[in-house]
Amino acid sequence: MLALKAGYVEGNYPLALTRLAELLIARSELQYVTPWRIGTLYTRAGKNDAAVRYLSMAYDVHDANMPYINIDPIFDDLKSHPGFQELLAKMDFPNPR
Repeated sequence: MLALKAGYVEGNYPLALTRLAELLIARSELQYVTPWRIGTLYTRAGKNDAAVRYLSMAYDVHDANMPYINIDPIFDDLKSHPGFQELLAKMDFPNPR
């Protein structure tokens, strides 16, 4: 929570989410952190390339949340991202365009 609060004080909500994602990435070197969680933080922060990268990692580890990727409105801003479209195609979901 300190990373979230510090990022918000330093900048704004997207920066706070980015800082929290960075903290989880560092923590993942010592313990498992699902890439899904990091991907959703980057999604909300507007860091679409990083979001798609981590969501692709979540796909690779068969994260149980992946089936919701096509219907969860949090990912609406990613729908035009080529990497997101590739991910949906790998999962055999229809193209959201």
